[in-house]
Amino acid sequence: MFKSSVLVATLISGIMAAPALAQTTASTSTVTCPVGQQQATLRVSEITGTRAGYDQAVKDHIQWYRDHGYKENTITSSAVWGLGLGVPLVQSTTPQVLSIHRNPPGVSKEKQDAAWQAFTSEYAANSKILATIVACLPK
Repeated sequence: MFKSSVLVATLISGIMAAPALAQTTASTSTVTCPVGQQQATLRVSEITGTRAGYDQAVKDHIQWYRDHGYKENTITSSAVWGLGLGVPLVQSTTPQVLSIHRNPPGVSKEKQDAAWQAFTSEYAANSKILATIVACLPK
């Protein structure tokens, strides 16, 4: 089922695609998840620079949250394997990655300092968002 959701999001990515800076855009705050679940933002991104540069952006992104007192969110990313119809699961579709940002806090523009701008620039230099999904995932 998850694979189908990602596939559908990819097919409609023309509607949902956004610039790399949107990696940091707060998720829909009106989402209320059932008990035992938490909001997550899932993104499929194309690597337009280097994977190492993208991974550094993720690392700096989460570090920004920790340095600013946000402790309850996580960001993970991995290569996408077999995204699309008829693609075997053993075939990597690199240069695409799936990121999962669990429990993303909304951050107002007033709090977005130079360190924030630095990691958003890293995302912009290394990736382009193809699809975004906001979902409730198990805690």
